[in-house]
Amino acid sequence: MDRENLGIWTGGAILATLGLVGSALTFGLIRPWGEVFPRWIPLLRGRRVPILLAFVPAVAVAILVTSAGLMMTRILLAHPTAANWAAMGPAMLWPLWGAALAVAALAYRYRRRGGCARCGRGGVEQIR
Repeated sequence: MDRENLGIWTGGAILATLGLVGSALTFGLIRPWGEVFPRWIPLLRGRRVPILLAFVPAVAVAILVTSAGLMMTRILLAHPTAANWAAMGPAMLWPLWGAALAVAALAYRYRRRGGCARCGRGGVEQIR
């Protein structure tokens, strides 16, 4: 397979890395350490995480994971052989993960944003 698809190892490594980063992002978007840098990060510990530093990569990974899952689903449905299902079947769940990551990113952004500049309502501090 290496001779037929020269970039298969690179593609697999990129997908695996995106999966790892996406899972860490998903977890970080719902945990307190996603809002404040943890103490094990030198120079940044205790500082607030900039909203876009978490939001932009999460949305990018959500888009990539969703599109990759849809591509794998299309390929799998076009060529439904037994060998494809074992290798590519789990990728059919990636669009669900991408949607969940996008929702978590939006919730993070809305939770961390300040109040309305015009009326001052809607900030998290005001709700709590």
